Amino acid sequence: MKLFLTFLTIITFNSFLNAQIYTPFPDSNVMWTDRIYDPSCNNINLLCSINQYTITGDTLINGKLYKKITNSGYYITQNNAYIYYLLYAGAIRQEINNKKVFYFPPYGYPQVDTLLYNFNLQVGDSLPYTYLYPENLCNAVVDSIDSVDVGNTYRKRFHISTTDTPPGQETWLIEGIGCSRGLFGYYCPGWEHWQELTCFIQNDTMIYPFDNTDCDLITFISEPNKILKSILIFPNPVSTNLTIKCLYNAENTDIDIYDYLGRKQFQSSGGVQNSNLEINVMDWPEGVYIVKVMTAYQILKLEKIIVSKKE
Repeated sequence: MKLFLTFLTIITFNSFLNAQIYTPFPDSNVMWTDRIYDPSCNNINLLCSINQYTITGDTLINGKLYKKITNSGYYITQNNAYIYYLLYAGAIRQEINNKKVFYFPPYGYPQVDTLLYNFNLQVGDSLPYTYLYPENLCNAVVDSIDSVDVGNTYRKRFHISTTDTPPGQETWLIEGIGCSRGLFGYYCPGWEHWQELTCFIQNDTMIYPFDNTDCDLITFISEPNKILKSILIFPNPVSTNLTIKCLYNAENTDIDIYDYLGRKQFQSSGGVQNSNLEINVMDWPEGVYIVKVMTAYQILKLEKIIVSKKE
């Protein structure tokens, strides 16, 4: 009798999971907050950056309607200086009937509509390749599915098993939220570098996780302008030499430049020497290019330039 009741409980629970109504991603009034840690950031608690992502309106891309994502936050340099940023982070769209979320990256990344999340999974499924899991990096597999109370409603939650996962570094996918690593958190945590979702706010209420107060909005008026103004890109339009000048310690700052098709035209890694970089563009085709200034963990500035041979 006891065995029968146990079996009946399992069947009932599985039926409950299968009967749950799918919870789609929110389309407004939402904020994801995550933290990135790495020993290379060289501060006491290993914190590299805090990121906040919000939905800031609609945009039409290749005839499809997306929700624009804005990323704000700050990056902590090796000398404990805070670099603030406020950037367009791409756009997302949903196929609710298929339980899928797609992502279209900002300029500086391949301009392709890519699967971001697939919540139509079963126990034993290998994780499909997505923007966050572009190849089989850690043998990610769904090893269990349960339900979690989020904002007084139950949402399906998928536990992701990976190879060589450090202790305490579990990864979950949660309907309507995304990944426990953050909205754009990778599924394969490292032993030294890791990322975690520390707050999810919807309709001005913190609903996940339940024991965290890391939900304060990073509010600043002058700081985003301060970091943007501290990176100078000139002249624009340019015909001969483009100058990129960083008015801060730029030893860990990289520069990428892409053409309008997303093809990389120029790359400079390992820092900007003397906080100043000269790029000869005389042999470049005329047209529009995107300059991306970034650290290992964060894009600091995206700017459009025009290469023109007209004097």
